[in-house]
Amino acid sequence: MDDRTKYTLTPEEIRENQGGNRWRTVSSFVNAPCLRPSLGTGAVGGLGIFALRYFGSRSLISSATWGAGVFGLTAGASWTVCRRAMYAKIQEEEEALNMRDPRALMKHGEKLKARQAREGFSPVAPRDSD
Repeated sequence: MDDRTKYTLTPEEIRENQGGNRWRTVSSFVNAPCLRPSLGTGAVGGLGIFALRYFGSRSLISSATWGAGVFGLTAGASWTVCRRAMYAKIQEEEEALNMRDPRALMKHGEKLKARQAREGFSPVAPRDSD
């Protein structure tokens, strides 16, 4: 038996694996981080440019083309900036926790408390167990 046949899937196995993965991908797509704010920003920018171009030139095709282009560019740029900020925040937290520097840990704790307060998170005090 050569190496190629060891990793070969049967057609039934391929069909079985593809169906589950496709559905999981489609159903989880809407939960991607930064997707909704980026699409919202792109939609506002695209509609704004569409309206300006349409009221200025009365050319529907040209206005729609400009609106779609601005939508794509704005949504893509917004998504990139959001993801970069998210990964930078994760990297910063990881570095603070890995350094075990007391000042860095205190600073991280303060940032965490500020974020929880901003998001409306109220920690529950632990109950005394008698």
